[in-house]
Amino acid sequence: MVQYVKVTFPSYRKVWIDGSPVGFTNDILEVEAGLRCISLGPNSKNYVPDRYQVNVNGTVESEPLVMIFCRQ
Repeated sequence: MVQYVKVTFPSYRKVWIDGSPVGFTNDILEVEAGLRCISLGPNSKNYVPDRYQVNVNGTVESEPLVMIFCRQ
């Protein structure tokens, strides 16, 4: 089932879900329901937290699951 997430960061960055790039920060992204590992990429570590491990379920496009990354 399709779910929705929004990953926020002060600048435009790729969003990685389960090890693959799927979109960009500050956009609403479609993902499959379930346990997901979300980060801003494997090679950049200038942000915190390192990643989110979340169960994505029960979202709608107008109310995505929001994860906030900050500059380190």
